[in-house]
Amino acid sequence: MPNYNGVWSLTTQLQYNTDWQADNVSLARVFAAGIGLFFGGASNSNVIDKVNISSAGNATDFGDLLTGTGGGGAVGSTTRGVVAGASTNEIQYVTFATAGNATDFGDQTVNRTLGNAGSNSTRGLFFAGVPSTFSNIVDYITIGTTGDATDFGDVTNASTSGAGFASTTRAIYAGGGAGGSNRYNNIDYFTIDTTGNATDFGNLSAGKENPNGCSSNTRGIFAGGYTGSVILDVIEYITIANTGDVTDFGDLTTSTSNMNGCTSNQTTAVMHRTGDSIETVTIASTGNASDFGDLTVSRSVRTCATGNLHGGIAA
Repeated sequence: MPNYNGVWSLTTQLQYNTDWQADNVSLARVFAAGIGLFFGGASNSNVIDKVNISSAGNATDFGDLLTGTGGGGAVGSTTRGVVAGASTNEIQYVTFATAGNATDFGDQTVNRTLGNAGSNSTRGLFFAGVPSTFSNIVDYITIGTTGDATDFGDVTNASTSGAGFASTTRAIYAGGGAGGSNRYNNIDYFTIDTTGNATDFGNLSAGKENPNGCSSNTRGIFAGGYTGSVILDVIEYITIANTGDVTDFGDLTTSTSNMNGCTSNQTTAVMHRTGDSIETVTIASTGNASDFGDLTVSRSVRTCATGNLHGGIAA
């Protein structure tokens, strides 16, 4: 706490209150930081797993979803994680500080599977996926207020199985496919606090489906995926505030065509790939992934993940 030199006045009291609040907000963020939740997975699992992102190790059980999901999208604030289900329009939420089962949040505008998502601490966006056919629809919610989603705009390509993440101001959706040989390399971005269609950001190194991604406030990474002929171990990155193509980051521990949930504490990214394995990288550097630990249950179909200090939450 600052030294006020023994002189106390109304001005001093107001400054003390301001500094006390700032210090305690910082302390609260330190103690709250680093929770990552992985939702659902194979056979529309209802499992919710928890990891402490700052410390490598195996996941622990957090609770259960109301309805299982294998390929939804998840967003979060500092207090609440929200997941949009697969093959349903259902949205569910949990409170990070209290392990337990999910609660009903509301509904998406469409039934959706194999979409993805990104958020800041206030607003969450759910991208694309498959309702009855490949979709370009983007929905949004206000994370702190339960209720149904609202139409936000459209991604460039009607698609499924792309990657999503966000900074505090921009949401990113990249890659994905639309059946057959249709796999996309484009990266879209949205300004989260407005509504509207995607704007071109740049390109991935190849058209790919089933990559996954997460971010810090400044940098986003894309990991793995499938080009149609090659199963990838590639990790690439972008600087979210600057449009342009990806740069090579490093490699996963093994090639995987079906990356799963990915989240971060803004320093460390944790990524689930097919099975029960979780891999990790340090977002601000470049280099290859290393083993983090295992989920409680092996899952072969996409989980989705969020955390209480991901890239969309102010540092």
